[in-house]
Amino acid sequence: MALDILRDRVGGILIAAISGRLDNESAPDFELFAQESVAGGERHIVLDLSELGYISNAGVRTLASLSKSLNTPSTSLRLAGVQPTVRQILDAAGVAVLLTMFPSRAAALDNHPASGGENYAKLMMELLKIEPVAEQAATPAEVKLAELAFDLLAGKQHAPRAARAIAQGTQVMRRVSAGDIAAGSAAGKAAKPAPAPVKKRSFWQRLFGRK
Repeated sequence: MALDILRDRVGGILIAAISGRLDNESAPDFELFAQESVAGGERHIVLDLSELGYISNAGVRTLASLSKSLNTPSTSLRLAGVQPTVRQILDAAGVAVLLTMFPSRAAALDNHPASGGENYAKLMMELLKIEPVAEQAATPAEVKLAELAFDLLAGKQHAPRAARAIAQGTQVMRRVSAGDIAAGSAAGKAAKPAPAPVKKRSFWQRLFGRK
């Protein structure tokens, strides 16, 4: 019987339902799945083994390798619904003590730190009395800036050109036209009081120091 892997997701957890036989023939397929999952950024995996009827030494090695890859404070591997025959093989191989096993998928997901990130965030906002902010649709200018930034990161557009476009788009100061300058100058002249005219003195007044 071939090995089947059905994927599902709950929050930040990848759930993989393994059915069939994890033997010498199918172990490479499971190993490929494990490597691609970890390399793809999966940090929490639940393996539902309720339909797995047999596991060979090769399968045990791949399972132990995946467990080692996810054995960090920020990662986890949980096994759910392990059948008695599979559990006996894991015990005999001496790896059962290194694996976290639960009787069912629901039990493995219960109280999992990565299963309800949205619920935790909602609870935290309620405790801190923070009102959720309504999402606003992005403006065409913001969409254009995002596209330019993506092109710049992806190398699809010449860097100086994209950077210049982003700088121009994010400039918050309104451009001032010549009309604005003229209007401001006229307003300033109107607001400032005109100076009093200076009375010119005659030559004799300046000579004898008279005003």
